[in-house]
Amino acid sequence: MSLVFRHAVSRLRAGRMDNGHGGTEPDWATPDVVVIPGWAIDAGDTTLENTNREGTSVAYTIRGPMDADVRAGDRILWMGTTFDIDGDVVLQPGPSPTTSHCIIKLIRWAG
Repeated sequence: MSLVFRHAVSRLRAGRMDNGHGGTEPDWATPDVVVIPGWAIDAGDTTLENTNREGTSVAYTIRGPMDADVRAGDRILWMGTTFDIDGDVVLQPGPSPTTSHCIIKLIRWAG
């Protein structure tokens, strides 16, 4: 195993429930959980927000397997903390399978 891609994260995906208006909405009560190994995790930044909300954001960038079953709208559980995916999952093809990976920005708001 690579020393860089050494972390495992859990992908949380919401089920779908009827919203009573002919459509569906995410149901986070019992998410589908899949543990995916092989991630490099880099600390991002933290921001204190006092204007519109009193709280802080914490961000990370994670890089993992190109074929990881993760998409926008999922959540990532890492070290006991659940993060939202900020934006979309970006695929970064490389010259070989070992240098190809996906890039995901994570964010969590507290407060």
